[in-house]
Amino acid sequence: DDRLAEIAAGIADASHPELHPQADLYDSLSVADLIEELQLGELARVFATRNMQGEFAAEPSEVSLLFIAQQRAVYAESAASHGDVEAQRLLGGVSQLTTLLADSLPPATVRLEQPVIAIETTDRGVRVFTDAEVFSADHVVVACSLIALRAIRFDPGLPAELADAVNGLGYGTVTKTALQYPRRTWPAGYATTEGSAQRVYEPTEMADGDCGILMAYTGGAGGRSLGALAEKQRMQLIEASQREMYPDLSPSIGGFSQAWSAEPHFGGSYAVYRPGEIGRFWRSLRQPHGRIHVAGEHAATWTGYLEGAVESGEVVAARLLATD
Repeated sequence: DDRLAEIAAGIADASHPELHPQADLYDSLSVADLIEELQLGELARVFATRNMQGEFAAEPSEVSLLFIAQQRAVYAESAASHGDVEAQRLLGGVSQLTTLLADSLPPATVRLEQPVIAIETTDRGVRVFTDAEVFSADHVVVACSLIALRAIRFDPGLPAELADAVNGLGYGTVTKTALQYPRRTWPAGYATTEGSAQRVYEPTEMADGDCGILMAYTGGAGGRSLGALAEKQRMQLIEASQREMYPDLSPSIGGFSQAWSAEPHFGGSYAVYRPGEIGRFWRSLRQPHGRIHVAGEHAATWTGYLEGAVESGEVVAARLLATD
């Protein structure tokens, strides 16, 4: 932790990790390299690996050391401005946010179930082609997962540096499996296991009643392995792993398993900058490319979070308003 703090101290502005005095060096290294440098023991390696799989949905070798330092700098800046960083949940789910925003717009402003298949740019504007309509505008903001963006045809092709970022940026893999049990027979808090469940917590800890839900958050290679299985198989494996942790568990009475990497419009969980990718992709994803603008958590300071998606949208909106 002290070593990571030392590296993060070189980031004066969390939105510009590429300006770290030793950016090239630390970006070329992975968290696995740091683990080796520190010569962590067996138990510490398990926790360090699970932390990467849980927070970044990737293996330690897949995460840039400079990226981890940048994330630490983000938290430090936020804590300095706002106090403790807290996790919040939206009543009714995150979809409530987008649904209510869409409802506040004029009718037919938002089109659903119309995948974009092509984007054409000219000196006069842009045209966006879906499988049902064509839309014309002065600018286009692409705010989807970059994995989904790879399926869209651009005419002319994207600038080389943006194309490299769109096609190359790493994405983590997470499979979340929630199982409901008739009685709570486990202690409160997060638990870490060497088993396939990886990290387990109870999202219903504050709910009334005897029933409770245990959520397994499985990332990295484990998430990829689970994602290749049918949902029922995933649930069976996770229940067996949770029972290894808590032998008194009764048989589960319900649940679901969501493998984000198997969803075509996502293709992964959220961005993870792999070794070398801060230097290659950070700036190009955060600057305009003619009439094309990128938004989303992958183009934000708060990567991987809803805050990042909102932040990037605000940045792009301010940029476009300034051009009018």
